Amino acid sequence: MERRNPPLSRQNARPTSRLMHTMDGAVRGKAVEFEVDTAFLENDAKLDFQVSGPSRTEVNAEAKPADKTHLVTFVPHDPGVYSLRVIYNDVEVDGSPFTISVADNPNYIRPFGDASKCVATGQGLRGCVDGQKAGFEVDTSSAGFGRLTVKMTGPGRAKIVSAPPPDAISAARGDGTKAPSKFEYIVQEPGDYELHVYWSERHIPGSPFAVLARRDLKRKVEDKVEQCLEAAKKVIVPSCAGLRGGVAKQWQSFMVDARQAGDGAVAVSVQGPTRCEIELRKHTQDEHSIPGLGAMATSSQSGLVEVKYFPDSSGKFVMQVTFNGIQVPGSPFTVAVKQ
Repeated sequence: MERRNPPLSRQNARPTSRLMHTMDGAVRGKAVEFEVDTAFLENDAKLDFQVSGPSRTEVNAEAKPADKTHLVTFVPHDPGVYSLRVIYNDVEVDGSPFTISVADNPNYIRPFGDASKCVATGQGLRGCVDGQKAGFEVDTSSAGFGRLTVKMTGPGRAKIVSAPPPDAISAARGDGTKAPSKFEYIVQEPGDYELHVYWSERHIPGSPFAVLARRDLKRKVEDKVEQCLEAAKKVIVPSCAGLRGGVAKQWQSFMVDARQAGDGAVAVSVQGPTRCEIELRKHTQDEHSIPGLGAMATSSQSGLVEVKYFPDSSGKFVMQVTFNGIQVPGSPFTVAVKQ
C-alpha cells in the first residue's frame, strides 16, 4: 500500500514513527489493527506498509490515512508474532518495525475443509529408490480451508526434502484456483514405508499410502567397488629378497599382509617365459596351502599370507597380487630370475 505526495524537501531525512495504538487480544482469524503516527509525511513522498507473519512471508494488509496517522488492518491466519514495517521513500523509518503477538483463540473455530476432496497424484505415492528423490502432488483446491501436513514412517530414515511454505499450503479457499502442493522425499534404506498425508489433521483419500522403497542396484555396485578399492589399499607387500630376484629351479618367497584389509581373498598370478609354480600359505592356527600352476591365480583368505614360487627357468616373471580382485599397492611386481 502506498500514498504519493509532492517531493520530500529533505531527501536524506529519516523520520521517526511510533505506534499510537493496537488492538488488545489479537487472535488468529480476526482483523488486527495498527494505528501508526505518520505526522512526518510530506508532499509527494512514497509511503509503504509491510506486514509479515511467523513464517516471514508478507501478509496482505490495508492502510487508511487519518489525521496525521494511518490505520493498518490485516487478518492473521496463524498464531505468532507479526511485524509491521513502515517504509518512507524506500527507507525504513526509525522506530520500525512494530510487533504484535497473535494468539490461537480456543473460542474461535475456523470451519475446517473437507479432506475427502483432496486428490494426491505422483509416482512417489507408490514407490521409490533408496537414496533418490521421489515426488508427489496434492490438490486441495476444492477442499476448503485447512492445513496440509505430510510424514513418512518405515524401516529407515525418511526425510521430506522439498515442500511448499506453510502459508502457501494453508491458504486454500476452495475456489478451485489454488495450484497443487508439490512434495519430494528421500529414504535411505529399502523396505516398506507408509506415507501419511493429512488435511487439517484428517487423512486424505488413499492415506496412508504404501510405498515400496527399492535398492539402488547401481549405487550398491558402486559402493561395493569402493569398499574393495579401500580394502586393497590396506594390503602391504613388504620388500624382501624374494621380490628383488630369484634363482631358477629353487623355491623363493615373499609375504602379503592383509590383516588390516578385512574379509576377502589374496590372489597371486604369474606371467613369465616358462612355467612357475605358486603356493600360498596362510599363517593362522589352521595353516594350509593352495597350489597353482603357470598363470593361474592362486588365492587364500585374508590374513598374513606367505607366497612361495618355483620358476622353471631364468627370465623376468611378473607377479600380480590382488585383494578381492583389486591390485594391491606396488603390484604388479617384476622379479628377475637367474639361472
